[in-house]
Parts: sequence; structure tokens; C-alpha cells
Amino acid sequence: MNDESDLDITPSSSKTAEENLGDYLRGNREKKRIKLQHISLQTKINHTILEQLEKNDVHNLPGKTYVRGFVRTYCKMLDIDPDLGVQYLNQLYGITTNIEPTPLDDVRGKAPGKSISFLLLDHKKENLIFLSLVVIVAIAVLGYNKFQTTRQKVDSHIKVKSEVLSAQTPLKSTPSIVDSIKITQTKKMAIQSVVKEERKQEQKQEQEREQEQEKKPEITLRPIKLPMYTFHPKNDFEKLPKKIRSSFSDERETIYLIAEQSDLWLTYKRDDQEIKKVLIKMGGNLLITGQEIRLLLGNVNGAKIYYQRHLLSFNSRSSVKNVVFPVASANNFRIPLFIFDKRAGSVSTSEHLQQE
Repeated sequence: MNDESDLDITPSSSKTAEENLGDYLRGNREKKRIKLQHISLQTKINHTILEQLEKNDVHNLPGKTYVRGFVRTYCKMLDIDPDLGVQYLNQLYGITTNIEPTPLDDVRGKAPGKSISFLLLDHKKENLIFLSLVVIVAIAVLGYNKFQTTRQKVDSHIKVKSEVLSAQTPLKSTPSIVDSIKITQTKKMAIQSVVKEERKQEQKQEQEREQEQEKKPEITLRPIKLPMYTFHPKNDFEKLPKKIRSSFSDERETIYLIAEQSDLWLTYKRDDQEIKKVLIKMGGNLLITGQEIRLLLGNVNGAKIYYQRHLLSFNSRSSVKNVVFPVASANNFRIPLFIFDKRAGSVSTSEHLQQE
């Protein structure tokens, strides 16, 4: 199992630090109350290798290059400094390095992702679109009111004034039929002119609305920041119905979602199947299985989500979360995971933008 061709593994027994690699990994894992099998499940690292790392047993580990990758992945899963973990590993191999813990803020600063966005589109851009729609509706209402007022003014000129005749009323000549026709035609032309002008205004406003909708906001793709979630300390998986519990298998990824406190909307894609959009009403549930699953969750703070027989915990201010299962596949994708075209009413993955 050892890869002795690419390095000479000589564990250092003469130099002992206050803390070693095993203490560093095991101590932080136990602080977070995470079982070693959970780490193996999430990182896809063999359970035996993880035990050997925590026991500082480098004799039975693979080549140093692989072990470094294992240590970094283990540290990132625990949200601790991976560089410090590698320094402890070098100490086991007899490589002398200065072990200086890196501040947690610096470690997070090295992470590829800065933050996870709540919405597919930036929140400020959504507000701008909403305000634009409000302005357009207001203009339409004002235009309609103006049209009605203009018609009322024109109609008021057409009304015939009644007059009570008496002995003192002067006699007036009756207008000829030709004059009446000319007056009527003139008034009709005035009304048609007003209506035509109003239609031009409406067409112009419609064109402006279409141009506004055609302006697609720029989308910036960002790496997924780990950890995407944590295991809830109070796991009540055994309280689920037996039929649901029996659906979970170690051979595939299994997610069970319950809209407990509010409606839960999600867009997801499993393996090579088509993208699906689902709204789970409060009290409803959904079971998803596959080898690789991408999820965009809305109202996640009001839901209970189980993954591989464990209750998950999410920290999201916006209550929206992009999640990939298994966690080992997270580096293959960027967020937002899905792109929505409101004008066409379609949704696609962000992979084509990533390739560009």
C-alpha cells in the first residue's frame, strides 16, 4: 500500500511538539462532535486512512502527495487551517517547519468563494427591476387617466345645451344639415387624433418595457465555499417513518426534504436528468436519490433536510442555499448553480458560462 518510490518516509520520533497531526485533527473533530465515519462519507477518503492520520501512523499511508491532499480536504471539512495540518504532517515525515497557526480569517480569505448569494440575481438588481415595473405601471395608469380625461373634454363639447324658449328669446336660424355634418366630422377627427396620440404613447412605453426586459444582468460565477452545511447535533432520523428510513442507502446519495415551518421551493438536477423545479407546500416532503445531486433551496431555514441518515444544519441569512452532493463534487461546479431566463421562462445550469 506504501508508495516508497517517490519519497523516503522516516517518521520523526526525536522531535515532539506540544500538538501533533493526530491531536490537531481528532481534537477539532471532537470539538465539533462529528464522527469519523461522517468525515469519510463526505470527503470520500477511506475510513482506515483517516484513522491512521489521527494515530500519526504514516507507515501504512499512501504516498506523501496523496496524504497531503487528504489532510487538506480533512481540514477544509472541519473549517480549520489546512496549511497548519500540512505542517504537522511534515513534522511526522521529519521535515522541520515552523508551525504557526494561521488566523481563521486568513484561512477563510484563501477560500475561493467570498460568500454565497441568496438569489440567482443580485438582490440590488432585483430591487431595480421591481422599481422599474412599478414606474411602468404608474405611467400606464397616468396615460389611461389622461386618455379618459381627454375624451370627457371632447364629449363635453358635443353635448347639446337645452334652452327654455320664451317671448323674450331671440329667434335664431336653424343650422343647415351640411353645417351639422361638417361640425360632426371635425369633432370625430379631434377624437381620433387624441386616440391616435394615446396609442403612440402606449406603443412607446411597450417598446421601453421590452428593451428593459432584454437587458440581461451580468452573472458572476463563484466557487462553492466549504463547508456547505454541518450535521445537526440533535439527529432525529430514527423518528422518521420506516418506509422513508429504508430508502436511504450507502450506494447512492439520498436527500429527504420536509417543508416544516414554511413552503419550500427548490430547483434541482440529479445525474444527467433534466432540471426540475418544485414547490413543496408546508407540511409536504420530497425524497431525491442519485449519484450526484445539485440543489438550489429557497426558505431553507424553515425546512428539515436529511442526508445519508443525518439531519443537516444550514447557516443562511437569505434562507437560500446552493448545495452539491456529495461534497467531493463541489469543486466541479460554480454558483449560482442554475440560471433563470425570466423572459423565456426557462432555466439552465451555469456550466455553459463556466466553460466560456
